[in-house]
Amino acid sequence: MGTAARNRYRATVRAILRRAERHWGWLSPAPPIILEPETPPDIVPLTREQARQLINAASPHLQRVIRFALATGLRKANILDLQWGSVDLPRRQMWVSGNDAKGKKTLGLPLNAMAVAVLEEAVLEEAQGKHPTFVFTIEGRHYHEIDHRTWQSLVKRSGIPKGFRFHDLRHTWASWLAQAGTDPQKLRQLGGWSSLRMVERYSHLNVDHLREAANAITF
Repeated sequence: MGTAARNRYRATVRAILRRAERHWGWLSPAPPIILEPETPPDIVPLTREQARQLINAASPHLQRVIRFALATGLRKANILDLQWGSVDLPRRQMWVSGNDAKGKKTLGLPLNAMAVAVLEEAVLEEAQGKHPTFVFTIEGRHYHEIDHRTWQSLVKRSGIPKGFRFHDLRHTWASWLAQAGTDPQKLRQLGGWSSLRMVERYSHLNVDHLREAANAITF
């Protein structure tokens, strides 16, 4: 069994233990589960067309989660566990608690038009009595996990590259911002990364600063 496979098992156990601590009150605190270092895979972001294919192939409740992921770059757990108390729609901003953030620091984020549209749809459902606490729901219940087989089936059905993971939506978000020329420091803050080193893997996707040099070649 390879490192990635072992880490998937560990991540599943860690998610269960964290839920037992934060939502069920069975543990205090949950024991740490350490993942092994992995060689990061090459980042191949979705194109806009591929993103639309993925969204269109998904069920309505999963469509909303995917759209929010592409709009904000948030990790899956931060999206699924998002509560209305952490959202300020009039000011178009939200917070990720330090308890839920990877860097253990509370993260404040501005909400763009795409993210606001998703939340406004969820507000309409909440007003109909769908769920008073959690933003993302399914049939009136907290949508707390995306089944692995459901995700694999969606990827296959949508026609996007095999092996595309939910976390790759975060990579896609960061890649799109890098390609648009977003300042690396701002990208770091938006993504909640602790250092610019984490942002460097996206910097090669923006080649505008090299265009003048490349155009020096004529024949």
